[in-house]
Amino acid sequence: MNDTNRIYKVYSNVIEMLKDRGYKIEKKYKLTYDKFKKKYYEQDYNIFVTHKKTKNIIGVYFSTYTKNKLQNIKQLVCDIFSNHIEQSFSTIIVLNKKPNNIILKYINQSEYKHQIEVFWTDILQINITKHTLQPIFKLLNESDTTKLLESYNIKVHQLPKLSIQDPICKYYKFPRLSVIKIIRKNSDSINSEYYRYVS
Repeated sequence: MNDTNRIYKVYSNVIEMLKDRGYKIEKKYKLTYDKFKKKYYEQDYNIFVTHKKTKNIIGVYFSTYTKNKLQNIKQLVCDIFSNHIEQSFSTIIVLNKKPNNIILKYINQSEYKHQIEVFWTDILQINITKHTLQPIFKLLNESDTTKLLESYNIKVHQLPKLSIQDPICKYYKFPRLSVIKIIRKNSDSINSEYYRYVS
């Protein structure tokens, strides 16, 4: 698979992820491979979309660096947030390779840490939610969470945990301390329901 093909798959999966998170995907971002290929060579395929409910904007930046050097990542973050200082703006940075701990530490200690998510191309090659064995994940609202906890007479931290670093949590960007309803379809067409607490 050539590099253009590989990045197009990543781009398409990012579009699906944003749609699943509730962002409005404009027609200009629904690219065929041929249209993407032109943008790829022009290095003009970053994405900027608005959430349907909150109206928050997210920008997806595809790093063109072949190697993840701390200096390059610092410059990229600086460039992004010099143009977007508003609190309602967040970003996904897609790197060509998995970042090392030094880069992750820099981002986690950055003043913009709550506005930055980091992915890399290897983990975006497939959409993990499309697997036939993958259950359905739903974020419970505050009211439904209260009803659930009252029905079992428990505190939220007594539920089984789901790590915030879990690929599904990262895909949907489930917030820490939230409760997730998991619906698994069985072969006998009877659904099983589970609940997890994001920690």
